[in-house]
Amino acid sequence: FETSSATMSFTMYEMARNPDVQQRLREEVREAFLSNDGKVTYELIMGLKYMDNVVKEVLRHYPPLPFLDRVCTPKAGEEGYSLKAFNMDFNVPANMPIYIPQQAIQMDPQHFKDPESFNPDRFLPENKHENNMNAYM
Repeated sequence: FETSSATMSFTMYEMARNPDVQQRLREEVREAFLSNDGKVTYELIMGLKYMDNVVKEVLRHYPPLPFLDRVCTPKAGEEGYSLKAFNMDFNVPANMPIYIPQQAIQMDPQHFKDPESFNPDRFLPENKHENNMNAYM
């Protein structure tokens, strides 16, 4: 998969659809460059907090993979893994494949307020309580 190019393409797509986000991001980058005499450094890039939130929101909408696959690997001597979910008991046998629908979880209104909207501010520290950040992969 071309994960990096797909993420950049979806970022450009969302910038075109959301000119307010694009302008805010442009201003953050411009101010950062001006404050550092136009020199690009690791510290400068890591300081772009809104950019980080934009990328997180792009990856929430368009994860590189629509699902994650895993295999149940219980502790030595155990034949599986027991769990309780949805008020039911489940037994997952050893070596059973498990598929996690990443995109479906990240677009579920039970986990993210107004999931269809493109809102990088949902990742601000003061807004994280409105969303189930454990559902963000």
